[in-house]
Amino acid sequence: MKTPLRTLLIGFTACLLFAATLACGAGAVTAPTALPTAPAPTPTLEPTLPTGPKPGHWEGTAPYVSFDVTEQGKIVNFALNAPFVTSTCYITIQSITVADNAFLVDAETFNESTFSMGIFVVTGQFDGESATGTHTVEFCGQTVSYSPQELDWQASWVGAATAPEPAATTASQPTLAPGAETYLSVYDPSAIFLGYGEYSVGTFKFSAEDPADNVHYGDPIAMHGVEYAQGIFAHAPSYMVYTLGNHPYTEFAATLGLLEHINCGDGVQFLVFLDGVEVYRSETLYSWSDPVTMSVSIAGSSELMLAVDSLSNNECDWAIWGDPILR
Repeated sequence: MKTPLRTLLIGFTACLLFAATLACGAGAVTAPTALPTAPAPTPTLEPTLPTGPKPGHWEGTAPYVSFDVTEQGKIVNFALNAPFVTSTCYITIQSITVADNAFLVDAETFNESTFSMGIFVVTGQFDGESATGTHTVEFCGQTVSYSPQELDWQASWVGAATAPEPAATTASQPTLAPGAETYLSVYDPSAIFLGYGEYSVGTFKFSAEDPADNVHYGDPIAMHGVEYAQGIFAHAPSYMVYTLGNHPYTEFAATLGLLEHINCGDGVQFLVFLDGVEVYRSETLYSWSDPVTMSVSIAGSSELMLAVDSLSNNECDWAIWGDPILR
């Protein structure tokens, strides 16, 4: 018996539509299995390159510049001997933050009738093991430039750091019972400016640029044969500000003088300010002068500033506050 053509077409169409579930002829047809998905390619990781200036000690000449870079990329103990008019302005900066391998320090300091400091701008840019920058000085000591020039400096990485990073100033300062006494060096200055060299307590934290000065890193701070283990070096013109807060002390005392083996200049005067008011000024002291002891009442004050006036020039003004103490 022949099957009508219409019936065959209907049956064939049904097989196509329902091949996944219905039997057509002698066997069953199932849906094809999907092809496996290829795994995503593993991304290639780029090596992590160090950022910031290379840690260690950096130096340069013409002009002389010296500083250290910590492992965290911060500049510490920055010292620059900037040519200025007919002399040199010694710029020291305790800590500089670097961003994108560059920095800018715009430092405006005191310019009062009692003593003069400097106004300067220093910039820097790092590239591998070299650094370049500019410096502009408007006035330094008693000298003023009416047309300050922007000059260049450059330095190179020379090896491991020469000195550890100075302890960071914290809001918490030592708290002592009434009647106690302590050396001022336990406090970190909240502001500082030195006419030359680096902030040093007990021993010098730098070597003099001129070998004839005979001052080397690690040498004890001393005057006329007496070493001052808590003495503070403060080459004029200089100032150091200490925030004492609510303290138990009633007296500040120190021995004042200069390095005796560096003989030149017109001497210095030491000054003490309490809460911005001058309360002490020494006679003019020279490198050959005997050290002078002094003391002032500091009861009720919250800020102590020590300053050294370079007078008409700052040649050989290696001033020292010998073991300053709070009682």
